[in-house]
Amino acid sequence: MKIKDMIDMVDKLTPNAYETIDKIQWLKHLDLQIYDEVISGCEGYEQISMGEYDVEQYDDTELLAPDMFSDLYRWYLEAQIGKANGETARYNNALILFQSKWEEYCNWYIRHHMPIAKKVKLW
Repeated sequence: MKIKDMIDMVDKLTPNAYETIDKIQWLKHLDLQIYDEVISGCEGYEQISMGEYDVEQYDDTELLAPDMFSDLYRWYLEAQIGKANGETARYNNALILFQSKWEEYCNWYIRHHMPIAKKVKLW
C-alpha cells in the first residue's frame, strides 16, 4: 500500500487536524522499526529498501509491509493521533489492535524468510 492511500484511509476513518507531513513521519518511524526489528534479521534484507518519506513524493512510496497487513499502519496512525490528542482510551484501543497486527506480521515474516543465524562466541 502506498503512503498516500494509507493517510487518505485514516483521514476518512478518523478525521483529525494533523498535517500530512506528521503522518508521513509516523509511518516512516514504523517502517524503520519494521526494518530494524524484523526484516534486518532475515536473509535477503539487503535487497529491501525504503522509499521516499517526504511530502513531495509520498504518492508513489510503498510501505514495507504487504497490503494484507495494512491494518498495522492504520492502527499505528490511529494510536499516534489518539496519543497526540491526549485521548487515552482511543490511544490504548488502537495500540492493542496495533500490537496484535504487529505480532501477526512478525510471525508471518519469519515464517516466509529465513532468519540469519547468529554467530556465538564460545569464549
